[in-house]
Amino acid sequence: MRGVGALVQDLLVDDGWKTAEPWTPLRRDLTETVGDPGVRIEVIGPEQAHVRTAVQRASFDGSLFTDERRHVMAAGLPYADARCLVAYDGQANTVAASDGVGCSPGSGDGVGAKSEVEESGEAVVELFSA
Repeated sequence: MRGVGALVQDLLVDDGWKTAEPWTPLRRDLTETVGDPGVRIEVIGPEQAHVRTAVQRASFDGSLFTDERRHVMAAGLPYADARCLVAYDGQANTVAASDGVGCSPGSGDGVGAKSEVEESGEAVVELFSA
């Protein structure tokens, strides 16, 4: 069975992304209901940093992303309103992780400036699949 990471990579290539691009910010319009993704999604907190860092290290050869670096990143002002989502397959294996910010129009972005994200009602995430 092909891994979810391979499927995501195939879909991105089919949509014009180059395989040399190790990551890409993704945007999703959240004004409509989002369908069931076919995996269990959980918001994780600092106590589960090891789950998030393991997904990234599995996704990128030579990644130096550690639990400590994850804690430092999450403590920064830009991450104040962000969430970390982790996806699990039917066998409870971690298959993807995403850090992102969801905004509704006019909600404020935590740093006192109106952003493009707020005005569009979109979520911006970085997706890493194992």
